[in-house]
Amino acid sequence: MTASSTKDTQAARELGLVFFEQMLRTRNLEDEVQRMFALGLVRGTTHLCKGQEAVPNPVLYLEHKNLYNVTGPLGAGDGATIGSAAIVREGTDVTLVASQLMRYRAIDAAELLAAAGISAEVVDPRSMVPFDLETVVASVARTNRLICVQECPPRRSWGASVIAALVAETFELLDAPPLLVGGDETSIPYAGDLEAAWLPTPERIADAARLTVAY
Repeated sequence: MTASSTKDTQAARELGLVFFEQMLRTRNLEDEVQRMFALGLVRGTTHLCKGQEAVPNPVLYLEHKNLYNVTGPLGAGDGATIGSAAIVREGTDVTLVASQLMRYRAIDAAELLAAAGISAEVVDPRSMVPFDLETVVASVARTNRLICVQECPPRRSWGASVIAALVAETFELLDAPPLLVGGDETSIPYAGDLEAAWLPTPERIADAARLTVAY
């Protein structure tokens, strides 16, 4: 393989990764990225994008192809800023941390859990770099349980990093081992049915929450 073909192959891979945003996110957490945000709402997107051209280092805004049909009002939103997470649903029994598409599935899981008498708090990180660990810690201080939900395998993932940081800094807050709900240790399947089976569902998230609450 020539140097030119190697470069072309790498470029093709980069283009392919655009359609699998969580895999791209995992990769770039280790790169020299100064800011990286991933929103699941229309509101706040324009507000966060403004001014990023003045940042000297790379800034990544991650879009999710399955959220292109989501509509909503424009504007600053609920105080959306770089490095600030949002509590999108309050709860007392378990903290679910999820972004973009998984934000919606975590909310659906919280509805399933509410029917069973379990109160789940949902935290949307919004900003991956810098990451608002303080909001997650404050939530876990209320619920004493943590589940990170992501669209990527566990190894070298943002969810694994959050769990590791929280265990290292505030282990005494936990009443149960933190859990990571994500895909298998494989690439995301291309076929629609296989991809749907690979991705976390509200039912899978709710099952993990029941497990940690019953611990």
